[in-house]
Amino acid sequence: MREGKDPLPPLYTAQDAIDTMEIFRAVDYDEIIEIDPNIHVRFNDAGHMLGSAIIEVWVEEEGKQTKAVFTGDLGNNDIPLLSSPTMMESADYVIMESTYGSRLHLRNDDKANLFLNIVSETLDKGGTVVIPSFAVGRTQEILYELNGLKENQENEKFKKEYQTLMNAPVYVDSPLAISATEIFKENANLFDEETQALIQGGDNPLEFPGLQFTRTADESKALNEKNEPAIIISASRNV
Repeated sequence: MREGKDPLPPLYTAQDAIDTMEIFRAVDYDEIIEIDPNIHVRFNDAGHMLGSAIIEVWVEEEGKQTKAVFTGDLGNNDIPLLSSPTMMESADYVIMESTYGSRLHLRNDDKANLFLNIVSETLDKGGTVVIPSFAVGRTQEILYELNGLKENQENEKFKKEYQTLMNAPVYVDSPLAISATEIFKENANLFDEETQALIQGGDNPLEFPGLQFTRTADESKALNEKNEPAIIISASRNV
């Protein structure tokens, strides 16, 4: 169209995408599924985001079995909320994502303390902390960190910074992030053992005093008029 040519018909419509949902079937982790007598698959927890999977595929051909393992992003062993990635014992072929394969990540407790220092300094100055975040995964991890910082060391500096943090409202300003957070809450059985224990003890890391969700465009725009120090977690497209 930019070149003045007639537009091509779309390969598929939004309704086509909706119709595909009729042929989806939910499966549990660690369940061996028979595609046909010669092909079997199993989904394992990839620990990257809720529901992410490492897929094992066994194929029988001419009396020989070959196993291929496919995975996209893999989580670290200390990602908040989620279980560690399942360890694969063997494979003939492995196909995997490797963007961060050559670097070491900071431990999450180090990142949490750095985060607290930055946030409390900004709030002390009357500022607003805007955190661009992926709607799925990262937003929920930040909420977990905000809820869990109170478990850190109890020195005076920490107490002051933590009190500053807890006195500030936290807004999640992204419809998709809000929907994703609700899905996280509905699937708490997929959380790691530590998080499930917190929930059973009455401490849901995705719920805490001061947490608010902006569910409409008007509520989102109203944040621009607020003068109080605050934390806004927003999908990057909204920042």
